[in-house]
Amino acid sequence: MKMQPIFVGLVAIGFSVFLFTGCFSLSRMAKESQDPAMAHSSFKDGDFDSCPESPNCVNSQAEMTETPYIAPFRYDVPRDQARTFLLSLLDDLPRTKILQSTDDYIWAEVRTGLFGFTDDLEFYLPEDPPIIHVRSASRVGYSDLGANRDRVENLRRTFQERVTVLR
Repeated sequence: MKMQPIFVGLVAIGFSVFLFTGCFSLSRMAKESQDPAMAHSSFKDGDFDSCPESPNCVNSQAEMTETPYIAPFRYDVPRDQARTFLLSLLDDLPRTKILQSTDDYIWAEVRTGLFGFTDDLEFYLPEDPPIIHVRSASRVGYSDLGANRDRVENLRRTFQERVTVLR
C-alpha cells in the first residue's frame, strides 16, 4: 500500500514534465512561425501554391475532390466594392495584419490566440468571374485542428451577409 503514494507522485511529476516540455515546444514553434524570414506569398500569376500534405491548409484552387479544397467567395456587387468589404473584414479580424494589398490580391498574416502561431491568409480577386479565391495555411506544424478552415468559413459567412445587405 505504501507504493501507491510513491506511484501517484511519480505520475504527477512525469505529467508535469510532459506539460512543461509540450508548452515549451509549442511556444518555440509559435516564435518560429513569427519569424519574418518564414513569411512568403504563395501567389504567382493568378495561382496559389498547392497545400502541403499536412492538414493545416485550405485552398479554393485545389481540386474539389481534394481535402484542402474550400469554395471561393462569391459576390454580385462591383469587384472593387467586394474588395473593400473584404479589407474591412480583415481589419476587424483580431490579431490580423495586412502585408500586401493590390487591386486583385490581398495577403494577411493572422496570429492564433493561445500560442500566437502565424497563419498566412491570401485572397485573389480575378476580373472575371465574380469570385474571390482564398488560401489559408499555417506556417509551422502539422495540424491546425481545423482553424484555417473555420476562419475562412466564418469570413465567408460574414462577407456574404455584408454583400447581401448592399443589394
